[in-house]
Amino acid sequence: MIVLIPSYKRTDVLNAVIRSVLNCDLSHIDERVLVVIVNNYYPNRNIIESIIANFSWPFRVEFETIHRKKTIPPVDSWFSAIFGIAEEDEVVFLLGDDDLLLPWGLKNRYLRIKESNADMLLSDYQGQLYFYDGGKKCWLDGELPSPPSDNIATLPWDYLPNTHPNASFMSNHCYRNTKCFREGYEIAMEWSRRQSWVPIAIASGNVPFYMAYAIKSAVRAGTVVSYQEKSVIRGSVVEQTFKQDYADGGNTAFFGLLIFNTFANESLHDDISSFSGLRQIYARSFIKNAVSVLPNDNVPLGMLYKTMKLSGITLWHFFNPSVLGNLYSVLRMLPFLRGFRIKRSIKNGNFILVDSFMGKLNNQQLKG
Repeated sequence: MIVLIPSYKRTDVLNAVIRSVLNCDLSHIDERVLVVIVNNYYPNRNIIESIIANFSWPFRVEFETIHRKKTIPPVDSWFSAIFGIAEEDEVVFLLGDDDLLLPWGLKNRYLRIKESNADMLLSDYQGQLYFYDGGKKCWLDGELPSPPSDNIATLPWDYLPNTHPNASFMSNHCYRNTKCFREGYEIAMEWSRRQSWVPIAIASGNVPFYMAYAIKSAVRAGTVVSYQEKSVIRGSVVEQTFKQDYADGGNTAFFGLLIFNTFANESLHDDISSFSGLRQIYARSFIKNAVSVLPNDNVPLGMLYKTMKLSGITLWHFFNPSVLGNLYSVLRMLPFLRGFRIKRSIKNGNFILVDSFMGKLNNQQLKG
C-alpha cells in the first residue's frame, strides 16, 4: 500500500500531513505500508529532508522521497512515481500537501477497494481546514467527523458529481495498480492533450477528475466504486486562499470549462449522450463564475476565448439568471470581501495551534 504525497513549493503544512498518515489505523492491511513524498521543486530538497528527519517511523511504515531535479507537470510527476514504484494490484492513495487523513482513512478504504475488486474508489471528505501563520495555526470550518460505522457499503459509481463523492479532489482518490487503472491514466492524459491550445500543465490539471470516467472507458471497462465515508480533511493555506484558487495558480471556473469541452467532444467518447447531465453542471459552473478567470495570469484572454469558442459557449449564454452568480464572483474578487469569513475567524481567535488540532485527531482514533 502506497500513500503518495506530492509537494511543490510549499512545505509549511507537510509536517502535519505526515503526522496524519502516521496517526492512521493500519490494522488488517496485508501489504507493505510505503509513504512516498514526490518533491517537484528541487530547491526544497533540504527542507523536506529536514522535516522527515524529525519523525520516528513505526516499524510497519517504509519511507521514500523522490526529488525532481527539473519541475515537470504536476500530474505527470504524481502518476509516473506511482507507476515506477507500485507493485501489480497494490493499493495507492493520493494525499495533497495541505490535506489530512482521518484516522480510519486508510484502513477502511483499503479493505473496501480490495473486497470490491475495484480499480478506483472515491470517498467523501470533510472540509474545510484552513492553515495560517506559516502552518502553525489552523481552523476547521465545521466539526470533526465521528468514526464511521463498519457497515458502510461501496456503491457503483455513476457519472454525476452531485450523486457521488467529488472526483476532482485528488485526496479522496484510492486506486489499485491494475491494467485498467494504467489504461485509464493514458486515456485521461489523451483527453488533456487534445486541448492542445492550452499548456499541458494546465489541461492535465483535470486528470484527477477524468480518472474515474477514463477508467470506466478502458478497453475492459474498469470498475469504479464510491464509498460514503469521510476519509480525509480537505485543507488550504490562508495566505494562498486570498490570492488564488489553487497553489499552482489554477482557476476553478476555467477547469470547469475544460471539463465541459472534453465531454462535449464527440471524437473522444463512444456515447456522448451519457454525459449530458455532466455537461450541464459544468456549463452552469463556468458561466456563474467566469469573471473569476479574468484576473488569473495563467489563463490569457485569448486562451479563454478559444476554449469558449471550441466549446460552443458564447456571450449569449451569460444573459440568464446565472449572471447573478457572476456578480457574486465579482464581489468575491474585491480585496475587502475575498476570504471574508476566514479573516473574521482570525480576528475572533478561532484559529488554534496545529499541535492542538492533531491531538483532537488522535482522540478521534481512540473513539474508533
